[in-house]
Amino acid sequence: MVNVCSLCKKAEMKEVEDQVEEIGTRKTVVTDTICDNCAQRYPDSLVKAHFDHFRYALKLITGETLFFTDADILGDYATLTLDKSPGSDDGFELNAPRGVDVRIDQIVWCIDTGNG
Repeated sequence: MVNVCSLCKKAEMKEVEDQVEEIGTRKTVVTDTICDNCAQRYPDSLVKAHFDHFRYALKLITGETLFFTDADILGDYATLTLDKSPGSDDGFELNAPRGVDVRIDQIVWCIDTGNG
């Protein structure tokens, strides 16, 4: 059975279990089967948000910080489901019930907030 990357759907993959592994110069938690190209292209916490609904934050190059609960990654964009729970007020008023699309190359940093 041939597996493909869970993000780009292009690269053929060998089966990988959840583990910490070194990819390039960084260590990443593999939460599903993703190719080396996607592992290097997307921030680790954004990849985690694609598979695991929790609480995350990212900062855009324009200065806005967005709090979100999950991300749907597709190529150059990620659609974020914004987090409007208590403690996630970033002062950035945005009503986006269907999510907000963010260009991957516009992300300065992305974190798993660890409080959810």
